[in-house]
Amino acid sequence: MEQTQTMEHDNKMLRQTVEQLQGRLDKALAIQNEVQQLINAPAPEKIVHDLRNVLNELTLLRAIAGTDE
Repeated sequence: MEQTQTMEHDNKMLRQTVEQLQGRLDKALAIQNEVQQLINAPAPEKIVHDLRNVLNELTLLRAIAGTDE
């Protein structure tokens, strides 16, 4: 009987953890999607590559313009 209660408690805790993780995943995916759209990345796997390119271009433009911001 006590083992059943322990298992039920563990099950409840695991379900809560899964719900929390699903919420985090959903939020992360929404942010990923927004970033992908903002930098016009063709696929989520290209976000970091394309973001580096954007930052490199910004650095180059700043150097050309003579600003150190």
